[in-house]
Amino acid sequence: MTLKVLLLANQEAAGGRAARLLPRLRDFFRAYFPGLEYVHPANAGKVRRLATEAAAAGFDRVLVAGGDGTAHAVVNALRGTETVLGVLPLGHGNDLARALGIPLEPMAAAEFLLRAPVTAIDLVRAGEESYACVASVGLDAETNRRANAWGSWPRGHARYLLAGLRTLLSYRPVRVEMVTDSEEFSGEVMWVAVANAPYYGGGLRIAPEAALDDGILDICILERMSRRKMLALYPQLRKGSHLCASRVRYFRACRVELRAPFGAALFGDGELLGRLPVELRVEPAVLRVLGRAG
Repeated sequence: MTLKVLLLANQEAAGGRAARLLPRLRDFFRAYFPGLEYVHPANAGKVRRLATEAAAAGFDRVLVAGGDGTAHAVVNALRGTETVLGVLPLGHGNDLARALGIPLEPMAAAEFLLRAPVTAIDLVRAGEESYACVASVGLDAETNRRANAWGSWPRGHARYLLAGLRTLLSYRPVRVEMVTDSEEFSGEVMWVAVANAPYYGGGLRIAPEAALDDGILDICILERMSRRKMLALYPQLRKGSHLCASRVRYFRACRVELRAPFGAALFGDGELLGRLPVELRVEPAVLRVLGRAG
């Protein structure tokens, strides 16, 4: 059976680096899918619209070549449909690809997607939007905002590290109130992460026990601490060895209500999702993807 495949490409991903790789990726997939449709929309809104139309038209696969922001648009278009998402990592963070076991080198990722199994993963609903990996409030949300505003350099984890260091210099802890179906919390925090996957921020392993298909949210709270302690904790956050550190709380839930003064920003998958208050809840097995969920 011939698969009906759409390749959606963000030519501006990674500061334009993606544009140099896209012709090779397009030709690679056309060798396997002769009827491949290839488009490179100008913005995330058009990406989402085209992915929505592809699902309605019965496409078997939508391959998205870009970063986590481009993938985020397609995730929201394909949730609840039979169309399968394949992620080609061409962005700065590539955390969804990392969580699905997809190689981060683009041509290796393309070859992987040809043989990858189809699996169903959870998403997390936040108002009208869903996210696949991690949402955050506080220091990391502000870091995301800063990193998104930078140009093509630096890339990957270094981008978020440098943005985080800049943000930390002026950051003031925010008071957050959280109610879940398992625990409650109220206090000043450096940041709160509500995770569906282990990674974000270009490979920061904030939720090492998270899995995309377990129907559970992993919640990591970094309570108020000094800048020096925050810097000392960072290598543990990078490796995922922070769960027993002081001023760190980690637990699991299916539903989370978050409130904070002044409508603190909520970022998910590197994109602004809105402002608090918000309810986050698991949407089990609503997205079909190429890759490994666990």
